[in-house]
Amino acid sequence: MTFHPSEPHGNSDTPVHTARHPGGGIIHQTGGTWIVVPHFLTDITAARTFARAAHSAGADAIELRCDRADRLTIENALQDPDIRRLKTILTIRPAWEGGEFSGTEEERLTLLQAGCRMNPDMVDVEWQAWKNSSKFAAGLSPLIGKPTDNNKADRPNLIVSNHDFAARPADIQQRLQAMAGIAAAAVLKVAFKAHTLIDALAALRLYTQRESFGKLPLVAIAMGEAGQISRLLAMKFGAAFTFAELDGHPGSAPGQPLVSTLVNGYRFKQQQSDWRVCGLIGSPVSHSVSPIIHNAGFQKIGFAGLYIPLLVEAGEEQFAQAVDALRSLPGFNLCGTSITIPHKINALAYALKNKADIDPVARHIGAVNTLLFSTDGHIRAMNSDATGAIEALTRGMGIEPADLRGQDIAVLGAGGAARAVTAALAALHGRVTVYNRTISKGLEMVKQLAGCSANLTARPAADFKQSHHKIIINCTAAGMTPDTTSLPFSAETRLYADQVILDTVYNPRRTRLLQMGQAAGACCIEGMEMLLGQAVAQFEGFTGQAAPRDVMRAAAEAAFR
Repeated sequence: MTFHPSEPHGNSDTPVHTARHPGGGIIHQTGGTWIVVPHFLTDITAARTFARAAHSAGADAIELRCDRADRLTIENALQDPDIRRLKTILTIRPAWEGGEFSGTEEERLTLLQAGCRMNPDMVDVEWQAWKNSSKFAAGLSPLIGKPTDNNKADRPNLIVSNHDFAARPADIQQRLQAMAGIAAAAVLKVAFKAHTLIDALAALRLYTQRESFGKLPLVAIAMGEAGQISRLLAMKFGAAFTFAELDGHPGSAPGQPLVSTLVNGYRFKQQQSDWRVCGLIGSPVSHSVSPIIHNAGFQKIGFAGLYIPLLVEAGEEQFAQAVDALRSLPGFNLCGTSITIPHKINALAYALKNKADIDPVARHIGAVNTLLFSTDGHIRAMNSDATGAIEALTRGMGIEPADLRGQDIAVLGAGGAARAVTAALAALHGRVTVYNRTISKGLEMVKQLAGCSANLTARPAADFKQSHHKIIINCTAAGMTPDTTSLPFSAETRLYADQVILDTVYNPRRTRLLQMGQAAGACCIEGMEMLLGQAVAQFEGFTGQAAPRDVMRAAAEAAFR
């Protein structure tokens, strides 16, 4: 069975590089990673409809998960012309390796044999099943493309797979070496639960070590949100295939992106191994529209790079370890990172430790929201939050920055964004009061920025209820997806029609705070305005080119719609 991707959907000038595997079938090397959509087969009509939609969406292959299907349904599905428009992978996953097949191994072998006789492109069999049962191996071997016969019978290639739904196995390399020792193996696939970004990078690193696994085509998947980059960058790293969900249909494992997201958002079909990578470091990051904004801009200017979410849990050490791992991974080509909650202060510490060129504004603020990495190892640190906030505020109010002088302003929070906003407002001579739950943190921030004075003070968050400031800027995570019902202050707090409210939270666009302000008749400014302002500065740092602001705004608005 010839193993190569179907023709790419949409416009693509990406070449498909192939090399003849010792087994005779043409096996994918780089440049042609399949997008595979899993479908749990129970009904032919439903499978046919699913396959049509998957093909239209841009998928290359369908994995027929036949865990609950009978023999006749499997055979009919593999003969259906609509389903066979896509490449086909036959899988019957047993319960002992995360699947839903509950019968005996003899029963499963019989079903797999029947399916293989219908000549799917690939058949996925667990390493443990192949290793532990000579009967299983003997029963399938005659039906699978083998190294000695040039696969003239047009038989399916064998995917040897191994899954760990608990954690990254410590012996993952040894497992792959053993899997590569199976004579009939055409593709090796490992999938494991990722708990950290380091786990995801370990999956990508396996592609750089294929010499140790007989140079066989490889699929290395880190499951879960922390591991999603192993799917988004599968084409760049030369994976044989990756899995994605069809909109409105369940996937087969956590962390699978939508086909449309891969094809349109991450230019999956165009990815090249030398593309640069930018990303958003934070926790959480799944809510962010920054990848949509930046990737739309990258596509517009033809930048050879991607912008991806990078989930890194709180902590200075966790941040440093993640960035070091990103920088050291062969072929990753880290270009830059945006920094969000809770890492903006950690990013400054990293920049100082690594002797980065730190912009004066970021140094004064004491927080960094952007790191830029040159190919010679040089690091530049900057903070575009201040620019984004002032731009959003003045545009929303219809004033010039100089008009903020003397304005009575409340800043809620004392994290990295609050530092940037407060420093910028203080520099414009606004009268700023910082409200924070931990008053000592607010006082320390005020002291570091400008010293305690009549124009810059800190008070406990509880005092905000009795205040009446002209401008209110929320710099906390209150109201952010998924906790959209929370407020940065007591629900009994009153807002007024003469006030201006800027919420730096942008997902959802209309937060509970802004809804409350709108009900009071206040001037409400969405966090997306600040997001776009700071993103433009980051974009130009990443690419060295002018940012297509209109394209980036349109992409963000489309994402929210």
